[in-house]
Amino acid sequence: DRQMEPLRVWIQPTTDLPDFHASYPVRAREAFERWTRAGVPVAFTFVVDSARSDIPVVWVDKFDMPISGRTRWTRDQHWWIVGSSIEVALHHQSGTPLEPEAIYVITLHEIGHVLGLDHTQDERSIMAARVRVRDLSLSDEHTVQLVYSIPPGSVTVP
Repeated sequence: DRQMEPLRVWIQPTTDLPDFHASYPVRAREAFERWTRAGVPVAFTFVVDSARSDIPVVWVDKFDMPISGRTRWTRDQHWWIVGSSIEVALHHQSGTPLEPEAIYVITLHEIGHVLGLDHTQDERSIMAARVRVRDLSLSDEHTVQLVYSIPPGSVTVP
């Protein structure tokens, strides 16, 4: 319930990790802005102090599993997401560097998790477990709008 107070995002501005490119933080910010244009009723603001952020975005070299990004949540006793962080790899598991466009796509996917979306079987969706697209689909936009339009709590079948 943060419609009046924006979520504070900190994107790590630089790192000493190999193959880091100055465009990576820009592409990550563009991913947040894309979700905003999708009609998410949650505002994001960007901060320069990681300690004052709700969503820190940090760079890692690579993961020891076949993933390129990871989102961690903190939830309260009612399963409301009350905190999150995003890690984005600069390299595939094999060590091959990721391009700026891949950084954008990985961040889009991880922000979907921050917003409460899970993986889908639809390969045309940014929320597919193995992302094959470069942008949000209409399904992604409609799903996040639906999630934020229903009252909080359990969904029950009458």
